[in-house]
Amino acid sequence: MRPVGLKSDGGATVDYRLYLAVAAGALSGGLTLATEELAVISENPILGAAQHVLFYLLFPGMLGSMAVSGNVHAFQLWVAAAINGLIYFGVAWLMGRLIR
Repeated sequence: MRPVGLKSDGGATVDYRLYLAVAAGALSGGLTLATEELAVISENPILGAAQHVLFYLLFPGMLGSMAVSGNVHAFQLWVAAAINGLIYFGVAWLMGRLIR
């Protein structure tokens, strides 16, 4: 499916699901690269809880990066960011397909 198409009357239509999926993938990849800042848990209970939830959501990419590197102690965050970006792009795209 193309993000830009034509309506039956000739006007352009935009498929925002693809753009939202790209935004979700980019956001999760960017947050993965900021993991070092998220690792220091805030003393504020609300912010601390949000940091815990974000870290749990970013953990699958880190596991994938550990598997790619073969070393739990020395894995690359950019690989984890790419994996999380792909995972959450796919999740957001599928959710957009199911909602429509």
